[in-house]
Amino acid sequence: MVNIKKIEVEVKKNFLHIAFSENELNDIKKYSKDIGITRSEFLREAIRDKVMRIEHPEAFNSKSTIDIKSILEKISDNKENNKIILEKLDVITKMQYNLKILNSIVNTPIIAEKEQKIIELLKKRKVLKPREISDLLTYSIEDVYRVISNEKKFSVDIISERIKLNE
Repeated sequence: MVNIKKIEVEVKKNFLHIAFSENELNDIKKYSKDIGITRSEFLREAIRDKVMRIEHPEAFNSKSTIDIKSILEKISDNKENNKIILEKLDVITKMQYNLKILNSIVNTPIIAEKEQKIIELLKKRKVLKPREISDLLTYSIEDVYRVISNEKKFSVDIISERIKLNE
């Protein structure tokens, strides 16, 4: 016979109950919906991001290009997390390369106008992937990369591949 009480206790070990203000909960609902993930996954990502910032502050405080391979060497032996990061490493490396190339291109008035539109969009949405920006504003992905290559105004989260405004 199955011991229901034991199963309930084991299941409850995996839950964390958190109280949020109404505004916080609304923000969580909105942002998770905006980026197309569940609220639980949104919170898990936020926690993982915070842990990464604590464990590797040098990766988040530096304005220079991040050496992803050295960060990977420092990350714990958690093979699941390392696998996820390694899968994104190639994409991130290509993004960094494209950003460097695009950063070297002269800023034209058209790009300045597009930059302003992207800033307005990110003020509303907080974080977006480059492809999402491209789709929402109907800009070429190259123009989006050209604009977000400005490290003083934009940050790229290397884990989620999302863009946000620098505060």
